Amino acid sequence: MALTIEQLAVAMRVASYDSMGMVSLPQDIRESVTRLKAVADTEIAAYAPTAPDAMKDESTVLVTSYLYDRPNFAGYGMANAFINSGAAALLSRWHEERAGVLTTEDDDD
Repeated sequence: MALTIEQLAVAMRVASYDSMGMVSLPQDIRESVTRLKAVADTEIAAYAPTAPDAMKDESTVLVTSYLYDRPNFAGYGMANAFINSGAAALLSRWHEERAGVLTTEDDDD
């Protein structure tokens, strides 16, 4: 995924470009966006590893924005941030359910 922290912060609307095309982020916002981006990237990689980068980037914006708006929320919405943000629907085309065969140690005989 190619999103920088600055690009993500602008997409989340917690920062903007100045007249020189630069983004200045306060340290607390940079830390929050960086932390939440890692969470979103991990969830996206596990859910739809074959999705195109553009779709992964947009999903990163959705999940990160959703989590940023709910920093102290510990209810139903937080548990389903990936679904409630819309990222799961956006990536559903590339999501594959996987099933494995369950074995026991006795199956080796």
